[in-house]
Amino acid sequence: MSNICGGVKEEREPTEAETAIALGLKSDVENQLNRKFKHFRPVSIRTQIVAGINYFFKVMNETQLHGVQHGKKHSDKLEYF
Repeated sequence: MSNICGGVKEEREPTEAETAIALGLKSDVENQLNRKFKHFRPVSIRTQIVAGINYFFKVMNETQLHGVQHGKKHSDKLEYF
């Protein structure tokens, strides 16, 4: 599904630019989950190109945050939610 328009690409390590996007969302994630993270570093990513780019980050614990999933394991696959 990685080359289909609207398809979600395979999971991979984030680029420096993608890491910066995730780090820029740290306070939004902390506010939504009502907790602070000592470590917040993206370890993998999946992207989806639509009318823009949807980013799916897996983290060790002006862009807009649309949702956060909590209680996931490092081994869980990144999925659209």
